[in-house]
Amino acid sequence: MDRFSRYMIRQVWLRVLMVLVGLLGLFAVFEMVGELDRIGRGGFGFAAALVATFFRLPALSVELMPIACLIGGLWAFAELAGASEFTAARSAGYGPRRALGALALMGLPFALITACVSEWVVPRAEGEAARLKAAALGVQNGTSLKSGFWLRDPASVMGGAVAERMINFQSVQPDQSLDTVVVYEFDPSRRLVRVARSPRAVLAPAATGQASLWALEGAQGLQFLPDGQVSRFGPSLLEFESSLTPNAVSALRVKPDQMSARDLFATSQFLREARQQSVRYELALWKKLLYPWTVWVMLLLALPAAYVKGRTGSLGLKLGLGIAAGLGFHLVNSLFAHLGLLAAWPPPLVVLLPSAAALLFGASLLTWVQRRGL
Repeated sequence: MDRFSRYMIRQVWLRVLMVLVGLLGLFAVFEMVGELDRIGRGGFGFAAALVATFFRLPALSVELMPIACLIGGLWAFAELAGASEFTAARSAGYGPRRALGALALMGLPFALITACVSEWVVPRAEGEAARLKAAALGVQNGTSLKSGFWLRDPASVMGGAVAERMINFQSVQPDQSLDTVVVYEFDPSRRLVRVARSPRAVLAPAATGQASLWALEGAQGLQFLPDGQVSRFGPSLLEFESSLTPNAVSALRVKPDQMSARDLFATSQFLREARQQSVRYELALWKKLLYPWTVWVMLLLALPAAYVKGRTGSLGLKLGLGIAAGLGFHLVNSLFAHLGLLAAWPPPLVVLLPSAAALLFGASLLTWVQRRGL
């Protein structure tokens, strides 16, 4: 790598980090203001609000990284153009290919950091934030439906007289246990064979690795015998294997964009096999996989600023346009995500289309300014 590319990469890295820190500070204030409404409820105080805001920083950094790359890149490239450094480099033979090669290297650390934070740090931080709020408020996450959550358990790990289960519960605890559980078991002819009620169910991975072991504490209910008789059982400990894994169940209390790609894949696969709607989780999975690489699209959008001489446009104007473009890209991404859910569009198309449009626009703009030599 030549000396000017190393110099340009350092300038971009420095300004992207400065912009990211500034944006994180600004959005952390917004998060803190939102948490202030909970102060005074149960044991939730100012310290709990501060810690909850701290746990939100990894997710905020993932969301803001492409915008920071765009604004920081515009800042660095505009300064290089204003000091005629990029113009001098072009006169010495620094062509578009070398600039794009440097662009690929300068975006690589940001893409890798975004991917790693999104996959490993964000799910743990969001889980800690949920546990903190639950412990401080003295309440657990529930549901807006009066009947609670409903899940269908397919027959992938069942044998004997049970072919299918319908499971209803009221809430998911931070330790992935369930409150107020009712299990309906059906035979292959869809005849109800057993109803079990339990105040609490504990989930653990099963020995098979592809299922989970459910333990219903204090279970009692009705057994419907083939001869038409009905018998009561319990209270007792009722255990059975289920294809509903702890991660799949905990997904009901965690937003899809706060889950890891592995959990999103497992959850969406389970929902498809159970013939339930999985578009929301598939959309989050594709966004998780492709979103880190949008940093290169944002840097490509910023690169034309290096070809525009200082007298053509001020630094403030370029930064203003960059902020507007970054926020516009974020809004378009959110708009397409909601439209994709409503219209049931293919998740890859929903995620790829805004980035592809921005990439095409950035490449066209770079070609135009490079040929005009503004």
